[in-house]
This record gives sequence, structure tokens and C-alpha cells, in this order.
Amino acid sequence: MPRLIIDEIATKQGLNQAQLQIKAGVSPALLNRYWRNTAEKITLAELGKIAHTLGVAPGDLIVDDEFPQTTEHTSNAAPHTAPTDRAQRFAELEHHMQALQQLVEDQASLHLNSLRELWSQIETMHLQIQNMQIQSDANTDQLHVLQQERQERQERATKSKARSATTGGGATAPADLPEGLVSWRQFADLHHASRNTTAQFISQGFIHAIRGKWQDGQGTLKEALDTQGRRDFWVQLHQTDGFLSCEDCPHNG
Repeated sequence: MPRLIIDEIATKQGLNQAQLQIKAGVSPALLNRYWRNTAEKITLAELGKIAHTLGVAPGDLIVDDEFPQTTEHTSNAAPHTAPTDRAQRFAELEHHMQALQQLVEDQASLHLNSLRELWSQIETMHLQIQNMQIQSDANTDQLHVLQQERQERQERATKSKARSATTGGGATAPADLPEGLVSWRQFADLHHASRNTTAQFISQGFIHAIRGKWQDGQGTLKEALDTQGRRDFWVQLHQTDGFLSCEDCPHNG
């Protein structure tokens, strides 16, 4: 792995770190990183100042333990020239610096992508929490409506029993609805339709109703809907605000 040998060369020349820093004109912090081999990147201009002060080429300040320099040459080998060696080492230094710079950029990009992914997950969770809160509020409102309707039915049933008790034992209790007929009140509640509007359409003849006297669990019932009446109900009310269709809508028969 490439490493700087500034401390070794300076020590051989009798210079300590402080003396070399002053002569080279570089910052103490920068020379300390180069001296201890803790620098994450190397600046050629600053390295050149240090090399000039020590009287060597910038490439002479770097060695690679994986590729040790050999000093022995065969008798037929051409003598090694200093300019070629310095150029080669300078090129190696530049290559290592580029690799280090690319590593730093890759790490920064990786961290940035991780932060973006984390932020996206936080936004998704925030939207899910909002949707859960909206659904919870809707369920609470619906439960309140159902409880109120149940209380009203119980009150009507209690009043109906009280009226029946005051009429004496000779009164005849209303019969249950015959098969095929449904309570218009319960039918309106099932579709979230207004009872008042439904009663008006029945009285005006727009909704066909069978008349009689029955018990529908909410008191005495005098009008009930047959197949035609349920179809008329859908035709008159299915476009009103809040209308809730059931499984049998549009009640064609």
C-alpha cells in the first residue's frame, strides 16, 4: 500500500517536523498528516513544496510496500536514469491520489443515497399515520351515529309498550310484517335516506306503499314497501346526497 516517507527523509537530513514545516512554508496541520500518514488526500502543490525543501522529487516521498524498489541490476541492463524514475513515481502518486479521491466521492454518494431513502420512508410512514387517523375519526363518528339510533329505537319501543299498557287488555297488538314487505322506516335508514323525504314521497304517491297495521320493532307501522315500493324508493332517492346503496339496489324485482 502506498505511504509517505517524509519523516524518514527529513530525519536523515537532521530536520524535525517543526523545522521542515517552517522551511517548506506549509501549515502545521497538513505536514502533521503527511508526516504521520493520516491524510485522506494529498495536494500536489503542497507535496512539491516539501520535496523541494528536502531536495528530492515529489515521487521520492512515496513508497509502495507491495512493490519494493530493487537496487540490483544485471550487468547488461541499462543504467537507471533519475528523470525516468521520478516521472514514473510521480505518475504512480497521481494515480493513487485519484483513487483516493474517487473513494471519498463514492462514500459521500452512498451516505447521501441512504439519507434520501430514510427520508422517503419517514414521509411514507407519516402519510400512513395520517390515513389511520382519518379512518379512526370516521369509525368513531359512525359508531356515535349507530349508538344514537339504537338509543332512539329503545326509547320508541319503551313509549310503544307504555301506550299499549294504557289501552287496556282488550286492545289487539299489531301483527308482524308479512313476508315480502319491509318497513319503510328501516328501509330508509338502511340507505341513509331522510325519513321525512321518504314519508312525503309515500304520501304523494311517488313511492308505492301497502297500508295496514304492523309491528316493525320501532313501534306501530301503517305503511310498508313491497317490490314495487322498493323500486320506487330507489328511483326517487338514489341520487340524493349521502344515499348508500345496498346489495339489492336498484331493486328491479
